[in-house]
Amino acid sequence: MNKLNDYDDKVDNDLLDWFDSISIKYKNYEIKSAILAHKYLQLTRYMRNINEFSLSKILFSLKWKLKLGLLQNKIPSQYLISIKSNHQKCDLSDKNIYAVNYSPEDSKNFQHILPLVENDKHSLVMTVRNDVYEYFNKIGVKTILLNISNPWRGLRDLKVEVPLHPSSKSPLSSIDILSSMYLSKAASLVDLLEILTNKWGLPRTIITLQDYMPIDSIFAIYLYGKVPTVTLQHGFIYLSRNTLWKYIISDWIIVWGNQQAETLKSLGVSSEKIKVLGTAKYDLVSHIKYDKLRKRERKILISIQPLLSKFFIELLFNFLKVLLRSKENFLLSIRFHPAVSKFNRRQFMRRVKKENIFSNINLEISEIKDPLEDISKSTIVLTSKTTLAFEAMLVGRPVIEYLSKKEDSVKFGDCRDFSLHAFTVEEAENLIVKLLKDDNFYKKIIEKQNKYINSEIIPPPTIPRILNFINSLNKIGG
Repeated sequence: MNKLNDYDDKVDNDLLDWFDSISIKYKNYEIKSAILAHKYLQLTRYMRNINEFSLSKILFSLKWKLKLGLLQNKIPSQYLISIKSNHQKCDLSDKNIYAVNYSPEDSKNFQHILPLVENDKHSLVMTVRNDVYEYFNKIGVKTILLNISNPWRGLRDLKVEVPLHPSSKSPLSSIDILSSMYLSKAASLVDLLEILTNKWGLPRTIITLQDYMPIDSIFAIYLYGKVPTVTLQHGFIYLSRNTLWKYIISDWIIVWGNQQAETLKSLGVSSEKIKVLGTAKYDLVSHIKYDKLRKRERKILISIQPLLSKFFIELLFNFLKVLLRSKENFLLSIRFHPAVSKFNRRQFMRRVKKENIFSNINLEISEIKDPLEDISKSTIVLTSKTTLAFEAMLVGRPVIEYLSKKEDSVKFGDCRDFSLHAFTVEEAENLIVKLLKDDNFYKKIIEKQNKYINSEIIPPPTIPRILNFINSLNKIGG
């Protein structure tokens, strides 16, 4: 556990110093942010000593490298094949553009922006994803699909400045083939946005989620300084794991509550950028039908974060192995974080199911896409450093932070300060049994969590509040 905690508090300053020192421009737009999240993911794998072989990634990289080699460095003459719209009139001057580049299947993130799109009569969605285009086309929302699946630009079209830096010796501090892919796509997206705005004008506003991500960052960069730019908080801002938040591009970031705003400020984000308005996603909570106490189902939902190290995988497997030996009667429902690949899920569950053969505990993998719905159908929720803990508290379910030790003198500064903690599987089992059998204890934990929720997030309804702010930027009628 000490190794895991040490990692969570560690930041590779060399890599970030390298990122801060480089410049990658296309048509005078600084597009290096297109590789920020990719390089940070490389960092997490490197720090956790992961040497993951992936044939599909190798083949994909080779295919992309071949495409880059065949480029003629020209924008396709039939550029409209790369721009697909589900409506004829595309005057952008009275539109709030929502850049939506998360899959609709990823409700954890998608639902932070979806309610705004649906309730804003000035909304127009722009996306690079076919599934997003089809989703909004089906529900009748004006949408434009920008096809950047094939490279239009090679690195020689970009103005790349990479100064000599001590960290340049690191294999992470380089423009690798996947970085080339992201940068080529970023350049293609700049071209398409330029074509669109030259033909149909500038929009009123651009709203992204989250603007330091590869694609959303280019939407924000292209329109920054031309129109008001807004980005949305899409997950909890933990003080110990927030290196990327300081790279916010937009004029404003809409955050959930005052505590999250203070955390952003401590990370170096200007207070002038921060608007405390809540999140539209949790307006949906009031529509969820659930009992205040769901004791009869005895469903224990356990959230499993990305399996990013052999150490963590073994730690987690041993935790579940012991829990499955419990003499209690309950359903253990495993909910994987969206970032856990299907291959890793299958591989991990094969091991767990072998242990379950000798167990009295019912075991399942949750197939419920919406995390709020999944939580609402559970009795107790076990989490490990995830926004799901906050959502469980919001829905009124007791949270046990597993593999976690809580000392009274230590404050996490987030929802973990108000959850139960179980450092060992024996502690987790004892808490589960007590919550299942003691109604007064169950209610006491919920009351404690409610006090935290009320202080952490601006309460719903939030959608009108956010839309009023967005529309006020250009004085659009309601």
